[in-house]
Amino acid sequence: MIGLTHGIQGNTEWDFDWDSGTLTIFGYGEMAECTEYDLPDRLMYTSPWDLTTPLIRKVVIEDGITSISNEAFSNHYLLESIEIPDSVKVIGRGAFRNCTSLRSITIPPGVTDIEYCFPRCFFLEEINVRQPNPEYYSVDGVLFNKDRELVLYPENKRDERYEVPEGTVTIKTSAFSNNRCLRELVLPEGMERLEDDSILGPEYVETLYIPASLTDLGEYNFLATKEFRVAEGNPMFEVRDGALFTKDGKTLVSYPVHSEATCYEVPEGVEEIAPGAFFAATHLKRVTLPGSLREIGRSAFAECLRLEIVRFDHDIGLNPFEKEGIFEGCGELKIIYADEE
Repeated sequence: MIGLTHGIQGNTEWDFDWDSGTLTIFGYGEMAECTEYDLPDRLMYTSPWDLTTPLIRKVVIEDGITSISNEAFSNHYLLESIEIPDSVKVIGRGAFRNCTSLRSITIPPGVTDIEYCFPRCFFLEEINVRQPNPEYYSVDGVLFNKDRELVLYPENKRDERYEVPEGTVTIKTSAFSNNRCLRELVLPEGMERLEDDSILGPEYVETLYIPASLTDLGEYNFLATKEFRVAEGNPMFEVRDGALFTKDGKTLVSYPVHSEATCYEVPEGVEEIAPGAFFAATHLKRVTLPGSLREIGRSAFAECLRLEIVRFDHDIGLNPFEKEGIFEGCGELKIIYADEE
């Protein structure tokens, strides 16, 4: 048996049990801050108990500690569980970043700001909130706030189909990210808007159901969707040949990027391609753009790795290789114009 290692920084103390892999943090007031290093390409954080980080499997925070500092447990890859007392009121930004073994967490009732605490927690299955909490609640392990916004859907929640509860009015940025299980996502009638990047990157989502009430889809959403289904009566959006358009046909909102088609002709009448509309389209090799086109949003075709030819009907007055990364990451892409053929 190796025994305990004890540490202290300010009003925070900790013991690490080398045999069980348990870190116990105690003291009073705010938790000691991590040290921040500004590297050339990124920020790096070092926790006060950094020497034991690679071996920590369980964290127990004792009553008296009132906050979890920014990045406190980031990159604790073996961390499987954490006990948080009711005395904690604040959980810092990125506190559990890259905790890739963490499967569940329970938030105490006094915590009122927990957004962006769990990036890249790939095996997180559920987030629970003890009540009464004035700002947050959970339903089936999914985190919501009291404004009826869906804040975070755990990256390893196992359901293949998820129906967002009725009464939810919006989905927050990064709420759905990197989930590998989800196949169908149903948005409820009454939902009004999606924030930008809210449904970004669920790799295997096949079908997205859009209700009649949803008229603001944000930007950079649906990036892995195979199929869109829009409820009758939606005044803003419709599906044409599998792609999502505004009702007037002037904006191509999103292309089903896992379509197996290798060629796609944007219909005449489309004046704008929305930002990220074709992002990472899996199979596309050739796209033809119409004479009506006036604007292409940023990153519209970024990371279309197989894209070989984009044919413009005319010069729309931009350098597509320079403007906001429209074709960033497309490799050996050739741009041609109708009058050059």
